[in-house]
Amino acid sequence: MTRSLSALVALIFVASSAIADEGAALTKEQLDFFETKIRPVLVEQCYKCHAAEAKIIKGGLRLDSRDGLLKGGDTGPSVVPGQADKSLLLKALKYDEIEMPPKGKLPESVVKDFETWIKMGLPDPRKLNDSPKSRTIDIQAGRKFWAFQPVSDPTPPKVKHTAWPFDPIDRFVLAKLEE
Repeated sequence: MTRSLSALVALIFVASSAIADEGAALTKEQLDFFETKIRPVLVEQCYKCHAAEAKIIKGGLRLDSRDGLLKGGDTGPSVVPGQADKSLLLKALKYDEIEMPPKGKLPESVVKDFETWIKMGLPDPRKLNDSPKSRTIDIQAGRKFWAFQPVSDPTPPKVKHTAWPFDPIDRFVLAKLEE
């Protein structure tokens, strides 16, 4: 009885701390820091390849929400809140093993801002937007693709210089040249 009660208390404590962390209100300073120093860089430098609206989300990494940052991509979590030295995002911005953004290294002041943000615990008001894009497959258009057309045996075109072609295929080439 005592063991199960202890386990229940521990479970409630873990769950309540997780909920408190998730629902923790951001201070005005944290929100201002994120909105002025972090979000503009993410939007300008990262969203093209790492957001829900990207054609292909590269590396499986989404940077358009806090949950996406914590989940990470193909190589694991991109950030560890409060631990900048263990955050892959910061390594990438410093061009240490990974080099992001690929167009060129960001100014040192921007990298320092990201380091400060991670050390602050990653304050981020954005929520994960998993609404799928409406992608449909047009079966009729796909059936018109040349590779799905039946093989045909077209009649070779008539050409002016009949001595040149050695093969019926040559007549197709010569017909285009004569045009």
